Amino acid sequence: MPKGMVEASTPETGLTDLRQDIQNLEVMIANLRGRGAQALDALRLRDRVQERVDQLRERGLDLRAELTRLETIDNMIRSQVRAFNRELALSGGMAAARRERRPPDDYWWWFIDIEYAQKMRRSAIRFGAIFVGVIVVLLVLNTVLDKRYGLSDVERQAYDHTAAAEKLIAARDWQGAIAEYESANAILPSADHYAWLVVLYTEQGDTAKAEEASATLDSLDVDKRAVYNQVVQNYLTVEDYDSAETWVYKALALDDQYAQTWLNLGALAEARRDTTAAIKLYEEASRLAEAQGSDALYVLARMRMAMLMGGGSSGPAGGF
Repeated sequence: MPKGMVEASTPETGLTDLRQDIQNLEVMIANLRGRGAQALDALRLRDRVQERVDQLRERGLDLRAELTRLETIDNMIRSQVRAFNRELALSGGMAAARRERRPPDDYWWWFIDIEYAQKMRRSAIRFGAIFVGVIVVLLVLNTVLDKRYGLSDVERQAYDHTAAAEKLIAARDWQGAIAEYESANAILPSADHYAWLVVLYTEQGDTAKAEEASATLDSLDVDKRAVYNQVVQNYLTVEDYDSAETWVYKALALDDQYAQTWLNLGALAEARRDTTAAIKLYEEASRLAEAQGSDALYVLARMRMAMLMGGGSSGPAGGF
């Protein structure tokens, strides 16, 4: 036997097995109807395909053709999410399958129902916004727009200042934004206004006023956990990560089981490019959100975690 023949046969066999698995997976994804709980066989086969891909990559094989074919199959899997939900309905759905399989977070095909749910929520928000837009046009035609979507005169005046402040913050004009929020507070004091003033005074270097705004915030009859997390998100928006850290730990001291706080801890770690820590923090946020029945937070935490495990950024740090 010529030297090297045995060594060459092993990766070639692995490549043949990979191609066969890909072909079988194509057939299974195209024929999910009526399979019931056996539809999970397709996801298990996708696991095996990924394991083979990882192994062959380590051996240095050129898998471009196979990966192109696999990308097409992955798109098929995503498009079949409703079929998976239908077939698995009697066996507890995708959630039950995940509890049994406990897949790695980067095995995204086990989370397609979550991805789909988030997509539907975005669509609902988008179409809801369109509907609201139509209503607004009708209100204009009926001269009701003068009331600014039903706000009282006082609320409308305060809103005008906060809307102006948001534009100034985007332009990093701290002094201008401070003036607008101070004007809004003079008309209608609000925890949201003070949550921004704490941040803006800090960025402007006015420590005394920042502490005064913080003290006022603490005196208000509001959920301190939510308010502190709003301050954190505001600091993340202006990219002041040290101040965000101070406030997120203040929130954690109030309630170390509050899912939003852990989500913001993950966002802070992500902003600092500590991917390993961010993934762990998002995982804890998703666990707490699921336990507390907060579907939106759960989906957001899982999607951010999956994005990071896939090697990308999940988006801006702020804006939860």
